Amino acid sequence: MSEFLSVEMLKSLLVYNPATGVFYWIQPKVLQKLRPDGRAGSLGRNGYEYIRVNGKLYLSHRLAILYMTGSRPEADVDHINGDTSDNRWVNLRGATRQQNLWNSSPRAKKIVRQKGVWRYKQGYRASIYVDGRSRHLGVYSSAEEAHAAYAAAAVRLRGEFART
Repeated sequence: MSEFLSVEMLKSLLVYNPATGVFYWIQPKVLQKLRPDGRAGSLGRNGYEYIRVNGKLYLSHRLAILYMTGSRPEADVDHINGDTSDNRWVNLRGATRQQNLWNSSPRAKKIVRQKGVWRYKQGYRASIYVDGRSRHLGVYSSAEEAHAAYAAAAVRLRGEFART
């Protein structure tokens, strides 16, 4: 997104409801074929909501930051509750790329479905990424023990961005 929409243009076309996180077209009759309720945007396969303005696709959560603050988001926008389709103002915050990744869910294809825990030889290994490097937290007899070690380290190292 090299050329970002101006706040003036955005507010002339759309209205954002911060309580619901939904954008509406100001002139829905023009776009009635798309959505009769005037709601703007559609959900992508990746779980993010997109809005097409003047032929260009924008992420709704980035437009919400622009709409509410008057300036373009400089870094990532994090969904606090992890739901990428929840664009309520209270659920959005600025974050670095690393902080945004810290607040992500565990990967679906993992054998052990707990964040920070991997199956390891005769037990479960706990590890956490810090400053781009994996930090070993120990090997435990159960996935729950390993996850407890990860959770404690995440809260200590990541603060409000820790997702355990």
